[in-house]
Amino acid sequence: LYRMVGDSLYFVTDLLTAVSHPSLDADGERLVFSLTWDGGYDVFEMKSPFRPKFAVPLSEVAPMEVVLPEFLERKRNYVLDFSVDWLSGNMQFSTYYGLFGAMTVGLSDALGNHRIVFTSDLYQDISNSNFEFLYLYLPRRTDYGFSFYQFWTFYVYPYDLIITEKRLGAELLLRYPFDKFRRVEFGIGYLRPKRYYYYYFPEYNQYLLLRQESKNVTAGYLGFVLDNSFYTYFGPLSGTRAFAGVEKSLWSQLDYMTLYADFRKYFRITERSCFAARFMGGRSSGRNAQPFWLGGPDNLRGYDYYEFSGTRMLLTNLELRVPFLDYLKLSFPLPLEIGNVRGVCFFDMGAAWSRDRDFKPFEDYKLRDLKADIGIGLRLLLGFFSLKFDMAKRTDFSRIYPGTRYYLTLGSDF
Repeated sequence: LYRMVGDSLYFVTDLLTAVSHPSLDADGERLVFSLTWDGGYDVFEMKSPFRPKFAVPLSEVAPMEVVLPEFLERKRNYVLDFSVDWLSGNMQFSTYYGLFGAMTVGLSDALGNHRIVFTSDLYQDISNSNFEFLYLYLPRRTDYGFSFYQFWTFYVYPYDLIITEKRLGAELLLRYPFDKFRRVEFGIGYLRPKRYYYYYFPEYNQYLLLRQESKNVTAGYLGFVLDNSFYTYFGPLSGTRAFAGVEKSLWSQLDYMTLYADFRKYFRITERSCFAARFMGGRSSGRNAQPFWLGGPDNLRGYDYYEFSGTRMLLTNLELRVPFLDYLKLSFPLPLEIGNVRGVCFFDMGAAWSRDRDFKPFEDYKLRDLKADIGIGLRLLLGFFSLKFDMAKRTDFSRIYPGTRYYLTLGSDF
């Protein structure tokens, strides 16, 4: 590092290797920088960095002549060559789905102009798996890309009906960042959803496939993304994450328009504690309005999986997240070490309904169509994911109902 004063050049450091990312405090008395040391990067602090050491007049600084090796002087065309940037995986478990997981691999070229991301759970074979292939072109401020994907989902209806749906499609993408934390997204794609209808027959004690149908859908979407959250090893600690968007069918066999918003705020309490809040809302309209589903460990934990559905949806989740057990070592009856256990206290409230049904949130100073629950839970951090145990009780603000619903899942918190 050098400091220029007048016509003289002062040496701030006299190190043999390069100094990077220097940061100076407001008083100019402490300088922190990164430096390669003993085979790796470390952070160093220098006190009184501007105390005069020695100076060299600029007129005496000899010009530097750089002689390149012969192989560097030859001009060569850039060859696109991809290498692996990251490889990650996660595992999840629920009493409804069982054990499942996913893997993500990211690749890019040397200049970072091209990125490929592939995600899949590879269940049985490719036709029964969820996967997405994403390509992004990144040399300019506006990012362009396309994706090819297949996702499976299912819906449980009353009267012993289960619908499974395979969504196979492709999409063209455009993203424009306003700054480091905000961007707008646009996409247009083709989707071919295929539904399978299974009905339960008590005489056979099983679900049987009675019919199936498929549609051709072209849809466009526009969305706004905000993310300035600060992450730690246990998840977000502070900041805001938000998404608001609209999706509309275009020239399709299905006719729908869906509005969706998701706002998350994290309030830092201590170095390892925070209060997290999530507010979600959605509305779908048109001849084939799309349903929203609520119930289960991801939203309303006091209720069963997919217990509520409708073309309108509201949801609120409030959580206090604190450290619970840092380290526990047992010697008898079995040697066992447990650490990184966190605790949560939560409140959930939400509803899903359709236009043809009268929606009344409150009645007689208690909840009617709005559903709520309170509970506590534990989180055991296992690297890429957490083992989550939640206990929840239903409430309508006038009383807490008897009975407790338990969920044991693998995953991460919002």
